[in-house]
Amino acid sequence: MHFGTLTVHITSNEEDSELGSGGASSCVSDERGGLLKPADCQQSWLQSECSHKNEMWQKVLFNNENTYCLFGNQSHTYVRRFCGEEFKPECLNLTVKHPLTIKVWGCMAASSIGRLHIVDVIVSATKYITILQKCMLPSARQLFPYPFLFQYNSAPCHHAKLVTNWKRQNNITMLDWPAQSPDLNPIKHLWHKVALEISRRHPTIKRELIESLITLWNCVATCDHLVKLVHTMPTCCRLVVKSKGWPTNY
Repeated sequence: MHFGTLTVHITSNEEDSELGSGGASSCVSDERGGLLKPADCQQSWLQSECSHKNEMWQKVLFNNENTYCLFGNQSHTYVRRFCGEEFKPECLNLTVKHPLTIKVWGCMAASSIGRLHIVDVIVSATKYITILQKCMLPSARQLFPYPFLFQYNSAPCHHAKLVTNWKRQNNITMLDWPAQSPDLNPIKHLWHKVALEISRRHPTIKRELIESLITLWNCVATCDHLVKLVHTMPTCCRLVVKSKGWPTNY
């Protein structure tokens, strides 16, 4: 596979054997978002963000949505088994065809976490403004005694005229963000940590899932952990520049 020119070469059986003898194993490719804008525009954005110091990133209110489900939360299950035991019930990660899911919006900063909002409908422009009014603004007032930057992505509802006017009326200073960033948002680490803890609690109904989510959101992150996450932003941007806009393992 040659990533420099974004071309993919499918190996033949003979080449696959040679790779296997060299120690390479056959794996399912990981699904990650790459940068969708033209490379030169994205490189310019990333390089400008790399120049920002930690003091600037501490003024940013990061936010995002995530989905959790009753079965198969976003965490891998590992088991120890012997050869021939792969189909034993205790060695299986059971799934259902249409698991019950909930979507949640949350925000965080270097100083602390913000409020959560359970999203029970499709997020339209009007619904998004409700989230901003009920959760984003109170969180910002609590987390920042000084002017802050609101990180946002390019979801359609975020750029609706109603939303743009609301942000202008409320004097919200925006931090531009790539449409499909390669895991740049530090809040993803909190979502993952919450998912791991939820999977250990084994909720069986929607109410238990929501209660676990709210409880864990308020206790999984320490102040030191949040500061560390936010302070990784300069390094993360540099690594994405080095990988030419593709996801990194940071």
